[in-house]
Parts: sequence; structure tokens; C-alpha cells
Amino acid sequence: MKATPVLEKDMTAIIEWFERRKRPLYALGRSYFDDAHDIEEVFYNTMIKVFDGILRLKENTNFDLWVISLFLHECRGVSSKKRVVVSDKTTLGTLKQMEEIYREPIALSYLYGLSQEEVVSVLQVPVQTVKSRLFMGVGSHVKGVAHDSCREYQENFIDYLSRVLNRAEKIQLEMHLHTCQSCQSELAAFQDMISTISKETIDIPSTFMEKIVNRVNHTQMVRRKVKKKRTIYSIVLASVLTLLIFTGYATNSYAYFYYSWLGWVRQEDEQLLNYLKSGLGEPLNMESVSNGVKVKIKTAIADDYQTLIYYEIEDMENNNQYVINMYDGVIIENEDKILDIQGIPMYSPIPPEQSEDNNISKGKFSIFPIAKESGDIKLKLTRLHKAVDAKEGQVPFDQNETIEGDWSFTIPVTKQTSIVHELDKEIDITGVPVHIEKLTIAPTTTVLQYSIRSIKPDEHIYSINIEKLTTKNKNVQVIPTGGMFNQSYITGFETLYFDNPKEINVHFGSINFFIQDDVTIDIDLSKGFPQTFEYIGNKISIDDITVGTPTKVVLVDEVPENREYETFSFEFLTAGNDIPLSMGIASRDGVLIDRNGKTYNINDYHHPFGEMEYPRFYQKEQVIELYNELPDKQVIPDKLRIQGYYTTKYIDEIVDISLQ
Repeated sequence: MKATPVLEKDMTAIIEWFERRKRPLYALGRSYFDDAHDIEEVFYNTMIKVFDGILRLKENTNFDLWVISLFLHECRGVSSKKRVVVSDKTTLGTLKQMEEIYREPIALSYLYGLSQEEVVSVLQVPVQTVKSRLFMGVGSHVKGVAHDSCREYQENFIDYLSRVLNRAEKIQLEMHLHTCQSCQSELAAFQDMISTISKETIDIPSTFMEKIVNRVNHTQMVRRKVKKKRTIYSIVLASVLTLLIFTGYATNSYAYFYYSWLGWVRQEDEQLLNYLKSGLGEPLNMESVSNGVKVKIKTAIADDYQTLIYYEIEDMENNNQYVINMYDGVIIENEDKILDIQGIPMYSPIPPEQSEDNNISKGKFSIFPIAKESGDIKLKLTRLHKAVDAKEGQVPFDQNETIEGDWSFTIPVTKQTSIVHELDKEIDITGVPVHIEKLTIAPTTTVLQYSIRSIKPDEHIYSINIEKLTTKNKNVQVIPTGGMFNQSYITGFETLYFDNPKEINVHFGSINFFIQDDVTIDIDLSKGFPQTFEYIGNKISIDDITVGTPTKVVLVDEVPENREYETFSFEFLTAGNDIPLSMGIASRDGVLIDRNGKTYNINDYHHPFGEMEYPRFYQKEQVIELYNELPDKQVIPDKLRIQGYYTTKYIDEIVDISLQ
């Protein structure tokens, strides 16, 4: 967000500024108040204070953020003078019930659309405090199921969803998500919560701004009567704020990456033909033309897990190929009425296919399942992305080169039934009890539901990774989405709906453990560095500590050939205080080692993941930043406390399951 150079008094320009930003500002007000009159009071007070204080601004002050700070201050002031009764049953009502320290960063980030750096500027707290409050605030209203041992990864959810997570941590998190269904479910819940907040419907009374402007103008007129009229130079605002409401992070955004990594190739035409021939879908061929581009919706297939929409795009004026990015420019106008957003989404976004014609592309995308047996989805597209030749680890569209337009469709859909096999089969996977509960073969996906339990008190199994299913005639690849449902794990696969198998073979590939092993290491800054200790037979050293705001710690972990663990969970403490310090990872380095012992550099982003067998990320070096809630107070750690470590066990087990 750039500073708006309003450096002289001009109430007209100030009113125009508020007029353009009334919707996000009103949303901020709604996070405090139910009554529109209270929000009017905040708008009026802020406009007057902006007018009175504008000449005192320093030259390098960000005008936009300064006004937002004043607005937030007025919200606090007005709310402190009255007892606010929360009757709002929407997500905004949920925000009102949060503590202020959590409510404000959430409202600024997801209702207004500020970046983390801008929220830091408005709230005047360290960036790590903003991240922590966002995580705690959103997490407090997410019914998560992930184990505490995954906390290290979960704390990166906010940065990951905001697309500001550094590359090394991003890769490590995505690798963890690939093996931890609990965290997949937890991340999806975070995404749903954030998406729901950002897309909350805000109804502004039609006369809202008119009443405020009349009141402001009246105040100005009264002031002019008692003061000598000043010459006011009218300066038109130089920049228009682009409000980035959080629509790009719908659930399972990491799925695109995995599909590219695993090298999946789908035969869309063949699958689509199967749907049409079986009567599961009907040819729609709906067309809409805007800005010289024609979008055709070919059909839609719905079941209990997702709704697949097949499309084709033709550039009628130039030789460009465009695709639909589900997370940018896609609006379901009746989402609350038609979609089951509380359901179990098993998303299958597929990289689009570029045809031999340079101006035509086709593909499909996945949204939530529908809530009713049938209905109409009101789909509106406002932006298409130019297709690119995606390499490993990349999405198949250009993030920046887009075309705007208005393509609207009313798509009839009917939910198709699934074939459900109740299995109730107990098996043993290398000493781990696994209960195979049922297999559901839906038109768009196949879902295996099972539960696992640890048999040792200090050992937590956070996922068993299934490599694939096989039948008599085919290999059935995993769809790397899923999670937990009613305390059971679910893993999705390509659909077997048209195969009618009599037996399946479940191929297990690895088990991920968190082993509790508490160790506390004393740190003595007076002894100098490095300070070395041993953990699980491995040498670890604190190479340096630079005390400041924040304090930086360099933690180095050797990677010998026989290291038992990938990484460990830890926290830092200060003298006489058992409450862990707030911390963030400034940088991280490590290596990927696959099942065959081949090593890959973590900084080489375009890993050939399709060629790697269950790669493990081994932590090597971390630069950790330690924070204090008081930004001007230095942090001096005196203990490193390790709670346990993460490890992977490779397995080669195939379980035969009869579906007779």
C-alpha cells in the first residue's frame, strides 16, 4: 500500500478517500459494533481528526495507514463508552467476541486486506506478535484435530496462506502436509475460516455516507463562522487503494503443486465421456463472451465430496491461451445457499490442457460439494490467467498476466450417489493397529476411511502414508488431500466408479512418528559460542546468540548418514520463567533425502518430486528470532527445551481387501 500524499487540508479529498474505502472501513467497524449509528460516529470522528491533524504529518508518513490507525483508535474509544451486546450471529459476531489483541490483526488482515507489514505499522507491535495473534485468533475458532507435535508446522499456516513464507520453510511445510493428513485438515480449516471472514457479506445502509458527509460539512460550516476563513488548496488523491480481499486462498491451495510434482496426467476427454455416457452429467455447453474471450462450461459433476466443473476457453481475438485460477477471479454468488461448506471436500484441481490450437485451452476445477440433491450454481468469472508451460513445482498459469471480464453462468447440478463398502477390517502395519472402516467409490473420487492408534504413551503416529491402491486392472493414484473426519483419517484416490472392482490392494509406504523425548539444555552467554550438546546420538550446537530486539539464535544440527530423526520440536526460555518465548524462523536450511538415500539441495526449488520416493527433510541450520511482547525489551534466553523429535519409518506392506 503506497502513501497517499494529502499534505494540506482539504475535506473534499478526505471525504473522497473515505468514500472509496467505506466498505473495508465499515467492515472494520462491524468487527466492533452491531449498530450502524456507532460506526457512523467512528467515521465522523475520524474524518474530523484527519482534517485537524493532516498538517502535522511527517513527510514520510504513510497516509493510508495513519488514517486506518486513527479509525481503529476511534473504534476502541466509542466501544469503551458503551456496553456492546453482540447479537450478530455471523462470522463478524464471532470476531466481536474475541479479545481485542486477536480481533484487530484478524480484522485488519482479512476484512481490510492489509499485509503483515502494514498491520505491524498500524498496531505498532513486532511482526512475530502479529503472526502469533493471527494464529491464535483464527485457531481459537477452528475445531482443529492436529496433534500438538505438529505445532511447529501449524505456526507457519498464516505465512503460508498469505504467500509470504520463505522458500525453504514453504517446501518443508508442503512436504509435511504431504505426509500428515491431520495438518491437511487443520490447514483447510484455517483456510475456510479466513476465507469466510474475508468474504463476509457487508451491507452498508444506503444513506450511510450521506448522513456522515452532511454532518462533517455542517461542522466545517460552523467552524468557518467562528474562525477566519483560510485558503484551502484542493489536492486530488494521487493513488487509489486496491483492496485485496482474501479470495485467493480457498482450501487446499497446495494441491496444485503436488499434482505437478507427482507428474499426474489425466485424460480429460475420456473421463468426461464416461460421465456423459453414464448419465452422471449432461452436456451443457454454456457460453459467455467478454473482452474478446469466450468461456464455455461443458458440464458439472457433483457428489458428496466435490463438484467438478469442466470448461473450455477460446481467445477470439488473439493467440493466447487462458485458464481459470480457482483462487482468483472465481465467485460462487450463491455459495451460502448451494454449497456444503461444512462437508468433506476432496478437491481434485487438474492442470489445464493446452490444445493444439494456440487460442484454446480446456480444463476443470473443483469446488465444495452441493448441499442439496440438486440446484443451480451461480458462477461468475471476473479474471482469467494466461496459461504457461508449467515446470515441476509450478502452477500452470501466470500470476500476473491476466485478462478482466464478466463471464456469468447458472449451472444446473445434481448430486450423484456413491458406492459404499463397509469394511470393518482390523490389520497390523509393522506393529501399528489400523482399522480399515470403509471404502467409498464416488463418481469423482475414491475415499478410504480408516483409524490408527499409538500403542506407546510417548509415541504419536500422526500419519500412515498410503502409496496407492491397485485393482486387477489398474494402479489408482493418491489425491494428496483429505484429513480427518469424526476421528478417522480419509485418503482420496482417483475414482474407481467406472471399474466396479471386486478387490483392492492397499499399498502402505511409510509411517510418520512424533517421539516425545524431553531434554532441557542450559545456555550460558558468558561462555561464548559455539555451545555443543548431544541429542539422540547426534551433535547439535548453538553457534551464536545475538541479543537484541529480536534476539537471534543460530542453531546447527549435523546430518550424518544414520541420523534417526528429521527435525525436533523445541522452545526457548528465559531465567525464572517457564513460559516459552515467542519465536520465528528467520531462515532455515536442510536437505531432502529420499528412500534410496539420494540427497537433494533444499534451495533447489524445482525438485523432481515425481522421481523421489518418500523424501525426508533433514533440518541442518536455523536462524531463530526470539521476541518479547514489549518491543523495546531485549530477550536473553538461558534454556533450550526440546520436547521430542519427528521421524519416518519406511514400510512395504500390501493389504488385500475384498469388496464382494
